Amino acid sequence: IRTHAWAGVSIDPFPHLKAWLDRIAERPAVKVGITIPDAGIKADITEEEAKKASEESRANFGFKKDGAFGEEKK
Repeated sequence: IRTHAWAGVSIDPFPHLKAWLDRIAERPAVKVGITIPDAGIKADITEEEAKKASEESRANFGFKKDGAFGEEKK
């Protein structure tokens, strides 16, 4: 769920889920845990960075911007 933005999934329609995610993110053990396996990895990225990474990743796997997959049928 924490990577919803990277996956291109909005949690805006789910305010309770967002509130839970925000509460969990503030827990000390979670703050440490998300740095594993490498504390040098950037754990927090902006929404725009996440969106760009998601689009690039999805394109690499053959998804189109509209969410369709593969070649268009003729």
